Amino acid sequence: MLREGLCLLINLEPDMQVVAEAAFADQAVQCFIQHQPNVALIDLDLPRADGIRAIREIRMIDPTACLFGLFTYESDESSSEALRAGARKCLAKDHLNHHLISSIRESRHRQQ
Repeated sequence: MLREGLCLLINLEPDMQVVAEAAFADQAVQCFIQHQPNVALIDLDLPRADGIRAIREIRMIDPTACLFGLFTYESDESSSEALRAGARKCLAKDHLNHHLISSIRESRHRQQ
């Protein structure tokens, strides 16, 4: 449900488009390789393997990748670990509607 909502939110922006979705860490890595997105949103609490592993693997493939970690709880240590693994930014899932689009735009401007 969160993934569907994020896709809707992003696709409503005239200058943004979701190019792939993944439910598992290994799928996220494969989608990144196949689509080479400008920004990848990685849920840090993915089934089978956590999103931190996906961030590390993607970072090995592309050291310049713009990766955002999405975490559930503010006190969650996973956001700190994701930043150490190579995430550019971590965002709380319950605050995404306020920060996601502006964070994506900000990161895209840095890449240019």
